[in-house]
Amino acid sequence: MSLAEPPVSDDASQEETMTEITSVTAFPGRSGPGRALDRRRADVVHRGEDLARRETLAGQEELTWLKVAPLADPDHGYPTPTDLQALHAAVTAVVHGDTVDGARVHHRLPLGLRLVPLAVTAIDVTVLFSFFSDLARVPLDQAFTGRTLRLTVASVGFAVLCTLVAYAVLSLTGRRLRSFRDALGDVEWRCTGAATRLMTALSVVVSLAVGSLMYVRVAQEAQQGELVGWAATTVAVVVAVIAVVGNLAVVAVHCFDGSDEAALLRSTGRRLYRWERRRHDAHVALIRHGGGDPGRVD
Repeated sequence: MSLAEPPVSDDASQEETMTEITSVTAFPGRSGPGRALDRRRADVVHRGEDLARRETLAGQEELTWLKVAPLADPDHGYPTPTDLQALHAAVTAVVHGDTVDGARVHHRLPLGLRLVPLAVTAIDVTVLFSFFSDLARVPLDQAFTGRTLRLTVASVGFAVLCTLVAYAVLSLTGRRLRSFRDALGDVEWRCTGAATRLMTALSVVVSLAVGSLMYVRVAQEAQQGELVGWAATTVAVVVAVIAVVGNLAVVAVHCFDGSDEAALLRSTGRRLYRWERRRHDAHVALIRHGGGDPGRVD
C-alpha cells in the first residue's frame, strides 16, 4: 500500500496545510481545542509577517519615488531633486566666490533691522485706525457696543487696507532695487528702468502721506494738551519726519537684506532640507520594519 501526497490546489490550501503542520510539530501532544488555539496563534503570526512584508515593500517604494519626485518651486516650476541640488550647488558657488572676493552684496542684515518693517507696519495701522475712528466719530470707550461696532469695524478695515497697500508698495520697491545692487552693495541707479523709478517715486509719496497724517494727529493731540504754539508744531514736525523715515526704512531693509542670489539659495535650501527630512523619515520607517540598511540612506 503506497501513501500518496495530498493534492495542493492553491496557495491558500498550502498555507493552511503548513499552519496545521506547524501546530502539530510545535505541539505534537495536543488535540481538539488546544490544536485550534495553536492554529489561530500561527495564523496571527503569519498575518503579522505578511503585514511587515507589505510595509517594507511600501517603504522601499516610497524611497524609490522620493529619489525622482518633483519638488514644487515658485521660480522653477517642478524640478527634480537632482536638478534642484544642481541649482543649489551652482548658486552656492556664486555666493561663496563673491564673498571670498570681498563682495558684501550677499550679506544679510541683523535680525533687529529685519524686524523694522513689522514695527513700522504696526505703528502705521494704529495711527490710521486712530485717524479713521476720529473721522467716523467712534468713542473708543464704546467702540464695540451697539451702532458704533459697525463704525469700528469700518475704521479697522480702512486702516488695514491702507497699511497693506503702503507696505506692498514699499516692500516691492525695496525688492526691485535689490536686483540692481553692485558687488559692494550700492544701488546702481543708472541701470534702473522706468518701472523701478516710478515705484521709488510712489514709495516717497506714500511715506510723505503717512507722515502728513502723523503730523495732523500729533498736532491735534498737542493742541488738546499743554503744548501750544511753536512747541506743538515742533513736536508734530519731528514725529512726522520720523514717520517718513520709518516708512522709507521699509524700502531700505528689503533692498539691503542680502541679494537675489542669497534669497534663491535660502529658498532652494529649505526645499532640499524638507526633501531630505522626508527621505530620512521614510528610511527610518523602513529600518524599523527590517527592510533597510541602518548605515546609509540611498
